[in-house]
Amino acid sequence: MQMLSPKSAQAAIEAILFAAAFPVHIDDLAYAIEADAESVRRLLREIEDRFSRPESGAMLACVDGCYLLLSRPEYSGFVERLSRRQKPAVLSPASMETLAIIAYRQPVTRGEIEKIRGVNSDSAISTLIERGLVAEAGRRNSIGRPVLYATTPEFLLHLGLRSLDQLPPLPETENEPAANPDAEEPSSAGAETQEPSLPGLG
Repeated sequence: MQMLSPKSAQAAIEAILFAAAFPVHIDDLAYAIEADAESVRRLLREIEDRFSRPESGAMLACVDGCYLLLSRPEYSGFVERLSRRQKPAVLSPASMETLAIIAYRQPVTRGEIEKIRGVNSDSAISTLIERGLVAEAGRRNSIGRPVLYATTPEFLLHLGLRSLDQLPPLPETENEPAANPDAEEPSSAGAETQEPSLPGLG
């Protein structure tokens, strides 16, 4: 790939962000256009300045080092009007419970999730991955090397947060068993324990 001019590099970044289904990390943008991260940051600032003009209906958003093009808040009414006709199915209670556990305990394994919920969580985890709210985040260095799950930047966007540090604090719970990273994956049966709740998403 030949070296892009500044204008072409900026246009390429816009095309990537426009087509991306999820927020794109600055390192991935740098890889895509074969440029260094500092050059990409400079181009992103120029894109942000251009989209900040009153005549623009979009804006550049940054979430945890990842970038996405969004509609401007003042035009949200028009977007919501259309989305009411195209509204996707809301998350089920099981998926919401699972998402809350992952959000507050991440990175966490399927077995640890099921230990808290007391039921099989395969379907709920699959749904969250399909929605882009959860992704695999490596493997636990323990027996069987179970997959670890964590939330995505898309999850933060849904809640309107810039980082996980802004999640509301958990209420104090008593007699809650601590997750044992070295324990074997439990079966779907087990005593049900209180799971964290996650306000603002549904």
